[in-house]
Amino acid sequence: MQATNKFNKSFLKLMINGLKLDGVHSKSMSIQERKRAIKLSADAAMALARGHTKWSNALITNLSKQEKHTTDNNAFDHEKNVAPINKWKIPTSKKILGKSLRYRSRKKNADASIVARRIVKKRTQVLKRIIPGGESLNSLSLLGETLDYVIHLRAQVNLMQCLANALGASTLKPRKSIHCKKELDQGGGYFLERMK
Repeated sequence: MQATNKFNKSFLKLMINGLKLDGVHSKSMSIQERKRAIKLSADAAMALARGHTKWSNALITNLSKQEKHTTDNNAFDHEKNVAPINKWKIPTSKKILGKSLRYRSRKKNADASIVARRIVKKRTQVLKRIIPGGESLNSLSLLGETLDYVIHLRAQVNLMQCLANALGASTLKPRKSIHCKKELDQGGGYFLERMK
C-alpha cells in the first residue's frame, strides 16, 4: 500500500510553504532551531495533507500545543529548550518472554490464552502511546489508524529524501534519484522552483 499522488503533491506544497514561513533559510537560525522547524513543517504537512483521520487530527493538536508552549517560553525570554520527547519503555520480546516464562513457572496450570491476552493487551497499550490520538481508540480502530499512519509516515520519509536530493543536500543512489525525479515531477517540481 502506498500514499496517493494527491497526498504527495499536497505534502510537498505544504512542506515547502511551511519551511518558507518558518524562515529556515535565515542565516540567524541555529541548527537546533532549523531542525525543529523542519520537523514541525514535515509533521504538519503530513497531517494536513492526509486530513480527517484520528491520528492526523491528534498530530495537529499536539503540534499546536508544542508551538504555543514554545511561544509562551519566548514571551518570558527563556532559552529555546525543546522539551524531550517522552521516552516510553517499550517492552522488548525478551522482556515479554521472560515475564511470561516466570509467570508460567509460578502457575504451571495457567492457561496459554490468558498469557497471550496479557501480552496483546500490553502491546496494544504501547501502540496506543506511539500512534497520535491512539489513546482514545478501540483495538479495531487502532489497527486501521496504525496502518494508515505508517503508510503516510513512509511516504513522508520518501518525499523528504527526494526533496533533500533535489536540493543537493543528500547523496542518494542513482536508482533512488530516478524514482525521486518521477515523484517530484508529479507535482513537487513546481514548488521546488518557487523555493529556489
